[in-house]
Amino acid sequence: MESIKTFSCRRAVIFFCLILVMGFGALYVFASQIKSVFQPRVIEIKNNGQAEKTANAGAKTAGFKLFGQEAAEPVNFLLLGAPGLGNDGADLTDTILLARLDEAKNKIYLFSLPRDLLVKIPGSENYTPTPNSQLKNSETEISSNSLKKDSVWGYTKLNALYAFNKNNAGREFVALIAKSQNITGLTINHYVFVDLQTVRQLVDIFGGVNVMVAKDILDPAFPGPNHSFETFEIKSGWRYLDGQTAL
Repeated sequence: MESIKTFSCRRAVIFFCLILVMGFGALYVFASQIKSVFQPRVIEIKNNGQAEKTANAGAKTAGFKLFGQEAAEPVNFLLLGAPGLGNDGADLTDTILLARLDEAKNKIYLFSLPRDLLVKIPGSENYTPTPNSQLKNSETEISSNSLKKDSVWGYTKLNALYAFNKNNAGREFVALIAKSQNITGLTINHYVFVDLQTVRQLVDIFGGVNVMVAKDILDPAFPGPNHSFETFEIKSGWRYLDGQTAL
C-alpha cells in the first residue's frame, strides 16, 4: 500500500506543476493583452546609438517583460516537484518538467525529463566508477564522502541531484539546473520547486478545491501516517476538499 501512497503523492506534485504551467500561460495571455491595449506615451528609441524621447509612440509598443526578461524571446521554466519531509524519497525530484513560453509563436511547450536518467555527480568528473556498479536504493543516503578518489559512486539519477545539494544554501538547484540545460540545450531562465506540503498549504489558502467525485469512495486500508492504515470515505458529487483530503 505504501507504493500506492507514493504514486498518489507523485501524481499530486505533477498535477500541481501542471497547474503552475497553466498559471504561467494565463499570465502570458494577460500580459500580452495588456501590451496590445496600452500604448506608452513616452518611450526611448535608440537612434544611431543615441537615446531620444517621443511623446507619441504610434504603433510601436514597449517590449513586454516577464520577470525582467523580454517576452519576445522564449522564456524557459524548470518545474520541480518532490514529496517533501515525511514522505518516502523526500528530496527526490521525481517531477522534472520544462515549460517554454514562446510569444513569437504564441505557444507554450511542455516536456518532461526522465527522472531516472543516469548523470555524473558534480565534482566526480575526475573519478572513474567501478564497472557495472549499482546505485544505492536511496540516493539520499549517499553522502559527500562518496566523492573520494576511490569512490565507486560516480553516477546518480537526475532526480537525486537536488538531494546532494539541498544543504548548500543558495545553490541547492545549481547542479540540477545545469544538468537540465546540458540535456536540453536550453537556457533555464527561472525555476519553481514545490513539495506536497506546499500543495497542501496553497489549497488551504485558496479555501479548498472543488472536485467532482464520480462515485462513493470507501477505503478501509488507506495509507496513514507512520506506515499505518486508516479508513478513508467520501461521498459522490461535488465536494470542496481541503489540502490534506485533496492529496
